[in-house]
Amino acid sequence: MNITKKIFLCLALIFSIIVTSSCGENKKTNQNGQESKNPAPPAPAVAENFEWKINNGTLEIIGEGGMPDYESFTATPWYKNRNSVKTVVLYDGITSVGNFAFSAMNTIKEIYMPEGVTHIGEKAFYECDGLESIKLPESLIVIGANAFGGCDHIKEIKIPENISHIGEYAFSMCSSLEKIELPEGITSIEQYTFFLCEELKEITIPSSINSIGICAFELCENLETIYYVGTSSEWDKVKKGEFWNGNSTKLKVYYSQS
Repeated sequence: MNITKKIFLCLALIFSIIVTSSCGENKKTNQNGQESKNPAPPAPAVAENFEWKINNGTLEIIGEGGMPDYESFTATPWYKNRNSVKTVVLYDGITSVGNFAFSAMNTIKEIYMPEGVTHIGEKAFYECDGLESIKLPESLIVIGANAFGGCDHIKEIKIPENISHIGEYAFSMCSSLEKIELPEGITSIEQYTFFLCEELKEITIPSSINSIGICAFELCENLETIYYVGTSSEWDKVKKGEFWNGNSTKLKVYYSQS
């Protein structure tokens, strides 16, 4: 990630702390020390038989249960070998991706996750600059805060229908992301979820959404279209945080129902 984007993110973090503190919007602690009113369901228990190995550039994750959470990307056991990894394979039986699990592993090109994975932790794939695409399992219900932040080369990602929670900053600075469709059932778009997604042109928002956080689409300079699966009156009832749309004058909302 270039220095300009890092400066933008630092400024955004400072701004979010100031704004959310003054607004008093949230109710449970989030990654910035504020409180989140939409906490994620708890992750599965860590696998007792968890193990990993690297074979010919492939990092293999094995076990029956969840991956451990890590305090930072430098705390992962494969940190010293991270630059040799091109592919990550989670074996059947793994049910969650831990916090920081593959963060800043810039050489990763492919990730395979089996059905049965329900949680992707905070910053799990943060700044995986080499990652161009990823198929998320239909079993997935939680995408953690900043999970895919800074993944510069992902152009499109299909959100599974069972998703119930997407954390703040989840797709921030995904500068190549062009479109995304949120499935019915999600109730909120958290703050800064799509911050600085420069190529994002359209997004589909379900009628189940009842709130959009501050700066959710800030600096999405090419975002022109929101497809809302509902009526204009329902859209008007959605609570929208400050600068949710970056004060864009070209953004238009289209309704599926009159």
